[in-house]
Amino acid sequence: MCLEFAKFCPNIIAVDKNEKGLLETSKLVHKETNIQIKFYVCDLRHKKAIDELSTSVLKEFGKVTVLVNNAGVMNAEFITDLTHDSIEDCFRVNVLSHFYLIHAFLPSMINKIDENSSSGIPVKFRHPRGHIVCVSSIAGRVPLAGGADYCASKAAALLFSESLELELLKLGVDDEIRVTRILPFLLNTDMFKGVTPKHPLLFPTVDASYCANRIVQSVRLNERVVYVSARYRILPILQILFPTKTIHCLYEYANTGMYVDQLKLYRKKVGAFS
Repeated sequence: MCLEFAKFCPNIIAVDKNEKGLLETSKLVHKETNIQIKFYVCDLRHKKAIDELSTSVLKEFGKVTVLVNNAGVMNAEFITDLTHDSIEDCFRVNVLSHFYLIHAFLPSMINKIDENSSSGIPVKFRHPRGHIVCVSSIAGRVPLAGGADYCASKAAALLFSESLELELLKLGVDDEIRVTRILPFLLNTDMFKGVTPKHPLLFPTVDASYCANRIVQSVRLNERVVYVSARYRILPILQILFPTKTIHCLYEYANTGMYVDQLKLYRKKVGAFS
């Protein structure tokens, strides 16, 4: 995603808890675009870490104009097998980090800029400007056996972003600060390694680079809701239109109940995904 954004923006800030991954991304972006991205190691499970991150970013850059809430974790366990810590970690990353990051960076988009920051923009020239991207999931619209915590957290993230959009409207800055919701499903990333759809033509695995391209495109086009694979758009509609038994038959046909089993088997072989 950094590589895609670097095609249009010279100032890229990447955040991850994996320093090795950040270094690899930084080298790739510099090689392909000659742009040196700034990166920070941060564990989004912890508010204190996010506060320290925002202090550093705002001090150096003054403001953030595009915020992509892309971090996510999936435990792939049945409800009774989930530990309290794993449930809380899922919600800390998938939901609470959105709140904390918005707390940290939305004021600078609205231009309530801390005078101690590096921004030298005179007050009279400051105008609201920004774009917030919430990367949720189809799983935030439809349930998945073995994904209760993940589905619930992604649904929460969706409603959070919808409420944020209404608040921006209430503040009168909705034309200047946009909100986009991204709903992918089954990306070929580490999170879903090991999952093989029973009917790939109907329920395809989506290439992560395509998803990154769509995210950048959605920001440039000011799109509100993006289903990364358009055919998944019908799933929430079917959920509303058809009786429960029919929906259950569709789940059985798609073999969605096996997704978690496949994930658990793969993770057992290679070690837990973190």
